[in-house]
Amino acid sequence: MSFSSQHYLKVGRALKKPEPGLQTALKVAHRITINAPERAVVFTLGHLAALGGISYFKLRDWAGRWGPEPYRQFFLSKKTDGRRTAKPAPRKLRRIAVPSPGLMAQQRWILQRILHTAPRHPASVAFHREADIVAVARLHCQCRWLIKLDVQNFFESIYEPAVYRVFRGLGYPRLLAFELTRLCTRVRPDQANDGGAGMTSDLVGRGPSFYERLKENPKPDPYFRNRGYRASDRSVEVQQWGNPRPALPMGSLPQGAPTSPMLANLAVRDLDERITTIADTYGLTYTRYADDIALSTASKAFDRDQATEVIGKVMYELDRQGLKPHVTKTRIVPPGARKIVLGLIVDGVQPRLTREYRNKLRLHAYMLADKGVPPSQHARALKFRSVLSLRRHIEGKIVHARRVEATFANGIEAQLKAVDWNL
Repeated sequence: MSFSSQHYLKVGRALKKPEPGLQTALKVAHRITINAPERAVVFTLGHLAALGGISYFKLRDWAGRWGPEPYRQFFLSKKTDGRRTAKPAPRKLRRIAVPSPGLMAQQRWILQRILHTAPRHPASVAFHREADIVAVARLHCQCRWLIKLDVQNFFESIYEPAVYRVFRGLGYPRLLAFELTRLCTRVRPDQANDGGAGMTSDLVGRGPSFYERLKENPKPDPYFRNRGYRASDRSVEVQQWGNPRPALPMGSLPQGAPTSPMLANLAVRDLDERITTIADTYGLTYTRYADDIALSTASKAFDRDQATEVIGKVMYELDRQGLKPHVTKTRIVPPGARKIVLGLIVDGVQPRLTREYRNKLRLHAYMLADKGVPPSQHARALKFRSVLSLRRHIEGKIVHARRVEATFANGIEAQLKAVDWNL
């Protein structure tokens, strides 16, 4: 429901609230809804608690980082970059932090009522409501040159000041923007200076004014001398305002929170603007799907030297933003080589599934339908937790395949119709 200033004034006056306070609230509501009438109007943390149906005391504790850690942390193995080596390196681990049910519910409310109303950069093509992998890949179809870059620990590289600026940019009051930031960020256990998981409150001396004093980057400086962070560790406070206390860890976006993807995209909007300028200079198409950056061109005049220049400039902009690229995943794909964007082949007029993707679906259909292997046996062989998880996995792959190559997907689905999933 959209905010109604007339209704607000009517109720406020009926409750005999002071007129100056009502007028100030209306100004805040106007700032919030001026570009997005559907955006939720929230004045205070207590108001947020009433709107989201979460206890104010829980929100206060989460924002203040008091009490037990509201996240459950575990690690998953990251996918390798696909390169074959004589001695395979051990897989790196991806940190996943899942919020508690109450915090998860509040973050989902923030996502739906606030973040989804924020304007996105045209080059940012992930996580918004109209996101379409196939449409993104289609932008790069028939390209001659393709440049691919990847960002390390994308979410965890977005710290509190950048998140605070997102909420302030959406019109929310300073204190509420600070509290929203705290509800959507987390101090990792390895960053906490007390050996815990951010359980000690660091609200004293750290608030909206602190975030606003931080200058993101007044001058282009690859060594971060002009930032509010140390070059070696931009997650902690630099003692440059006469603050005698030890530096405190600064929260970042946890991978596993529903708000993190959208907040990360909105926090690097300036980066998208700068990379778009680079792409326009060289006649390239630029898209960013979370941490995956792709630039392509069909121009015959483009060459490897220009591609190298582009990579250098993009890496400089990533550095300015406080992001670190995966150097080993940086690719220049020349004419004649197979080009893949977001898992789809873009050599032709339309995106296509990779041979590996098609073969995996064919294998499932062959083992389950043609060979008659019981689904329970097939699930155990592939280390699925249950037949249901195997079935959902296959059905999800078919749904994705249908959006790219409908004929192939329908054929696989027809083969699997005879499978008895109760075996």
